[in-house]
Amino acid sequence: ALRDAKYATWEWNYGRNIQFEMRREEKFENGLVTVDLTAKDGVIEDIHFSGDFFGNGDIRELEDALKGARLDRGLEDVIRGLDLDEYMAGIDPEELAELIRG
Repeated sequence: ALRDAKYATWEWNYGRNIQFEMRREEKFENGLVTVDLTAKDGVIEDIHFSGDFFGNGDIRELEDALKGARLDRGLEDVIRGLDLDEYMAGIDPEELAELIRG
């Protein structure tokens, strides 16, 4: 109960006025995705994707669209509002959000 009430909250994990860098990587059915990001106060300041995934769009457009997004459950909504298949074909917004949030 304590974990859920305190330590699993967005405020405890991201919103405590800290800056951090993170690298995460996951192999999806449609390719490997590596994400490097810098966040402060739980908000994405800088983000870069690399890997062997397929897409037609310029990945920098996706990166720019995610700058300023909060690392909370609302990140999925931000990603859903984009044409993710244009940048990372076959990867679900929920899967990408989970990779980014960690």
